[in-house]
Amino acid sequence: QHLNSGVHEDKRYHCEGCSREFTSLSGLQQHNNKSSCSAFARRLVTVAVADARDQMLMLTNQGSSSRPEATLRFDGSTDGSNPSQSGGAGWVLECCYSGEKIEEGNEHLSGDDFSWAKYQVTSNQAEYMGLFRGLTAAKNHGIRRLKVEGDSELVIRHMKGQYQCRKSSIKPLYDRCVRLAHKFQDITYEHIYRDKNKRADYLARQAARQTATYNHDY
Repeated sequence: QHLNSGVHEDKRYHCEGCSREFTSLSGLQQHNNKSSCSAFARRLVTVAVADARDQMLMLTNQGSSSRPEATLRFDGSTDGSNPSQSGGAGWVLECCYSGEKIEEGNEHLSGDDFSWAKYQVTSNQAEYMGLFRGLTAAKNHGIRRLKVEGDSELVIRHMKGQYQCRKSSIKPLYDRCVRLAHKFQDITYEHIYRDKNKRADYLARQAARQTATYNHDY
């Protein structure tokens, strides 16, 4: 009710797409739902409205304000053998509120990318690259609270702190992911099976075959 009141004297909310200003958050939400402004702006407003509602529920002990804004699924693949001379990383980022895809992408990997690992690509290295690129994408989209899902039990347990990462071939990649993960307000990790990770798996395999594409979907 407070959000819909429009009682604020100052115009505190502005559209990221057209810079128009509004006195209430609900007014901004209506504008984004009806206009041609970017999906990026609409997602930010959706998250802001949901956070405000969650805060009110939390004050009445009816809910929590810590739910994730987006889900990241990642995967990695090698081209045939393991290790291989080439591989691929894939990632998919989806909005938890609308279920819409925010971004997906993949990247071809070659042995030259891993000079510290004898110029060979392992499946674990490819998995970590998928995670790192996905975390980077989430950060670039302004995600603060993120749920990460992957079918690599090793990587998930590393990131949850259940296993220590000591292997020299993946330690540099692990360290990069940890540093990036610390920049999020909240981040959780969950192991999933491959049948729930089909899109990221497909993108990683596609990249391993040297047909990598990168798609911004906003």
